[in-house]
Amino acid sequence: MPKKHIPTVLDIQDEEEKIIGHIQTVAAKIARSVLEGKGFRMVVNCLEDAGQKVFHIHYHFLAGPYLKRHPG
Repeated sequence: MPKKHIPTVLDIQDEEEKIIGHIQTVAAKIARSVLEGKGFRMVVNCLEDAGQKVFHIHYHFLAGPYLKRHPG
């Protein structure tokens, strides 16, 4: 989660490109260390209709048994 307040992906501006890129890089490091090569889905909910409850951009990792119960 970035320190700079970005409510949704719709609020990302050109000047946040470096922050968003950094988030992706950190997410990849986390996935490699925690999930150890297993498949996962990374989700960003955007607005209430999509289930966003916390209005500060953040990512969800979905992996393991969850993926089998909730396919693509």
